[in-house]
Amino acid sequence: MNNISDHAAIVFGFKCNNGCLFCYDRENRHLSEKTTEEVKSEILAAKKIGKSWLNLIGGEPTIRKDICELIAYGKKIGFKKVRISTNGRMLAYDDFARQLIKSGVSEIDFSLHGHSPKVHDYLTDTAGSFQQLVKGIENLKKLGFNQIGTNTTITKQNYKYLPSIGKILLAYQIKRAEFMYIITKNESIFKSLTPRISEAAPYIVRALDKGQGLGFSWCLLNPPVGCYFHKYFKNNSIRYGDSRNEENFLPHSSVTKYREYYAVSKNKIITYVKVKECQNCPVSSNCWGIWQEYLRKYGQKEFKKEEN
Repeated sequence: MNNISDHAAIVFGFKCNNGCLFCYDRENRHLSEKTTEEVKSEILAAKKIGKSWLNLIGGEPTIRKDICELIAYGKKIGFKKVRISTNGRMLAYDDFARQLIKSGVSEIDFSLHGHSPKVHDYLTDTAGSFQQLVKGIENLKKLGFNQIGTNTTITKQNYKYLPSIGKILLAYQIKRAEFMYIITKNESIFKSLTPRISEAAPYIVRALDKGQGLGFSWCLLNPPVGCYFHKYFKNNSIRYGDSRNEENFLPHSSVTKYREYYAVSKNKIITYVKVKECQNCPVSSNCWGIWQEYLRKYGQKEFKKEEN
């Protein structure tokens, strides 16, 4: 496993060609994107402070005309790996997929939120986005690029289909996947999109088991509570935090508003607390507890002390 402290996360901005209903960047879409030189300056700053892995984050990185130039620059100055996270739509174009690979990108993570056009396109609020994503994966595979990962946001609309999403991942031999519970500070979005963990957990387990049975690195990121996933703590398949933690942003003035957004606003959304039921639980030392916001909305009747 890679040391997360070796990673640098650089946020280009928040512009995107999807309109995901659960996106916590929606309110920042109006912010201007960083220029090519600003991003290069931050990439260089990251290298100078000893970072060796570079995560390029949007918004949607692939809609930038300079994305290949920025990836190539990162590799040129010595980053071991450069990863981008994408909705995959631009990769449906063969020429763009080739250019991206030629630039030296090391890993590409696709945001897959449904097992079908109906579910995925509803959640992305973009007709045709599922088919373009699938075509993007197929293009990379056809070109011999296999360092592909996925992330899936768990919502009321897709949790029953997580095992079906798992089947898609197996079909494309996706060995690295994150399933992430929806995070939002918006009351109406929470009500319309956030499922109860007691209802979603069986489907999450079935999805994780599909990959784990083959030794793939599929994990659940930032669960609202860990007591439904006891066995997964033992093999590090429950993870907290991500590459956007504050220590992985650069000490560079132009990144301040982005760093504050992720490291301050986001962390406030996922503050964890422990309740009485957490006492003496065998996974308590590894489990962060319960999301405070989830607890406030849904209460604690669902939570149970996991038995050995």
